[in-house]
Amino acid sequence: MPLLWIKALHLITALAWVLGDLYGPKLLVYFTQPDTTPDQRAMLTTQLKRLVLFVATPGLVIALLSGVTLIINTPGLMGSGGWLHVKLMFALILMGFHGYLLLESKTMAEQPDVIINRNPRYYKLLSKVPELCMVVIIVMAIVKPF
Repeated sequence: MPLLWIKALHLITALAWVLGDLYGPKLLVYFTQPDTTPDQRAMLTTQLKRLVLFVATPGLVIALLSGVTLIINTPGLMGSGGWLHVKLMFALILMGFHGYLLLESKTMAEQPDVIINRNPRYYKLLSKVPELCMVVIIVMAIVKPF
């Protein structure tokens, strides 16, 4: 029974993490729009910083800890097929993306011209990374195709 609570915690916190990483690039798209005022850019900078630091990062840490706990306490899970390895690989990609989002939020605050000069399409395309990772992770965890 306790493992079910850990699994629920894992899912809830992973959702917070991924939702933060999905919405972060959208804020960067708004930031790069030519008609965005300096006051709006200041607000977007604050929003991204809070989203990444207070929603997505705690979600990542708790999802990681609960996931490791599930792996340790479920005998034979690592040998149950390749689905878990694929899920873990995409979780690592998502962690790298989160690190990049942290760097972008810092750049946004310290050197806004670097972000402003990027094409909004860059961030629109970048927002597809967590979407793809989320789909693969969910399919691997639920369907377990191999």
